[in-house]
Amino acid sequence: MGAPVEAEEKDKWRPLHWACLSGHTPCVELLLRAGADINARTRNGWTPLHLCSGRGHRAVVLLLLGRGAEVDCRDEGAKTPLLWACEEGHVSVARDLVANGADVNARDRGGWTPLIFASVRGHVETVEFLVREAKADLEGRENIMGWTALADAAGKGHTLVMEILLATGAEVDARDSDGGTPLQLACREGSLEGVRLLIAHGADWRLADDFGVNAVWYALHRETDNLSLLIYFMSLCSIECILEVSQAEQNSPERLKSKFNIVGHIGRGAFGSVFKAEEDDGKTYALKQVEDPDLSASTEEEGDEMRWQKEMMAMGTGTASIFICGLFRVWREGRSTFFQMYLCKSDLHDWMSERKPKNRKRKKVLRFLCDCSSGLRFLHDGMQMIHRDIKPPNIFLRRETDLQGITRLVAKIGDLGLATDRSNPKGEFYFERSQGGGAGVYLAPEIKGVALKTEKNPEVHGVPKYDEKIDIYSMGAVFFDLLFLKPEGADCPHRWRIYEDFESEFPDYFPLIRRMLGGKENKHERPPAYEVEDEAYRWLHEWLQTPE
Repeated sequence: MGAPVEAEEKDKWRPLHWACLSGHTPCVELLLRAGADINARTRNGWTPLHLCSGRGHRAVVLLLLGRGAEVDCRDEGAKTPLLWACEEGHVSVARDLVANGADVNARDRGGWTPLIFASVRGHVETVEFLVREAKADLEGRENIMGWTALADAAGKGHTLVMEILLATGAEVDARDSDGGTPLQLACREGSLEGVRLLIAHGADWRLADDFGVNAVWYALHRETDNLSLLIYFMSLCSIECILEVSQAEQNSPERLKSKFNIVGHIGRGAFGSVFKAEEDDGKTYALKQVEDPDLSASTEEEGDEMRWQKEMMAMGTGTASIFICGLFRVWREGRSTFFQMYLCKSDLHDWMSERKPKNRKRKKVLRFLCDCSSGLRFLHDGMQMIHRDIKPPNIFLRRETDLQGITRLVAKIGDLGLATDRSNPKGEFYFERSQGGGAGVYLAPEIKGVALKTEKNPEVHGVPKYDEKIDIYSMGAVFFDLLFLKPEGADCPHRWRIYEDFESEFPDYFPLIRRMLGGKENKHERPPAYEVEDEAYRWLHEWLQTPE
């Protein structure tokens, strides 16, 4: 008896995925003839077409397309095969995908388009194809900074790409989220050739951004190698002008006051307040304000980043998953950082509080369990981070279209203010960290009673070794309560007292959740997030097969 054609690994890679990744056309042909699923997905949502497109294996791409592979399939981050091909500069593959109906302006969850990916990476031929043949949108913008393809190319010094974009009509002074221009980015990069090119196409060096400074200011304030730019700008304006600009100071934009109307207070996260705010375009968002602390953290765990920088990077990376509350925009104002996020309808705590356990529809509950487990797996394995504050108030609900195309309430893990790296610079995963967690009655027993850092208490002593299994415990408690209890009710701190009742009600779910809730002595036996995810999806699948 031969090997199973659909044998999976823990990351859900099948033989067809490996064959497409390596570009082994005969093997791909053999597997397809044997019945391999042409659109099979890995745990990250990668299909065979994603993998061969990203590697530039044109023969395999054509074979899959000829056999009916879905051309615009999206992975976990909403990237299509065309986005993969353009990011890597495989122009022939990009051409084949577009010829077979691929959306040339497809956007991933961060708003990146094929043209933006190709421009950032400096893939000249790919950019040429996208703008001249495929007629890609020149002004598409990524979400957080609002940069166009031209701005991204200018910021990287890719002048050949810039030439193509400008020649085909790209807006030379396109403003980004901070009011900046491609010329300012070119000056920050120190690209004299790029600066010359932009000004030759009409870029206005006098334009100031939201911080009140212009391109000349950025050229003068480069830490190194600004002499050539200085000489060039002296040929455009007077020495007096150069001196005046050099003495100017950046101002913090009062964006909160000028662009938003605060319409409500949502709550308080680990390190900041969250508001409901209406922007001047009429859309409503969640705004989180995080003030700079008066403490310095320089531990092995935390590194040298400011707290807001760490949260910004975590939220930016988290944008790639529908199950993490990602970042829409970020800006600094005085001593505060503002995180602009899509507004969620409510959180899991409120949802549970409004419904007795017996009145919670099982299908909806199981979908929430799947969402939470997928978000936690992405946090641990994709982002390589530990949350440290998993609890129902930090799991938000927003109506969106999920990865299966179903529009529903989607559960998202949010408030990454306490999130930290899984490993330290030594590559260790289980080590003494700088503080505990903030999950309250959902906190793992090994860090119960361990304090968090505050401005008054910047150093926490006696922190034990721990790893991402603290999140597994917290999520197990969330699962338990979502199925069986009111949030933070009297039974929550003593769930073990009603294990028998829970097991009687949910005999199939109990073994996994019991392992998730393992105590100090059993913490290393808690299952990894991907195993929790697999089980949650199995429960949902089995429930959907049950006649109502």
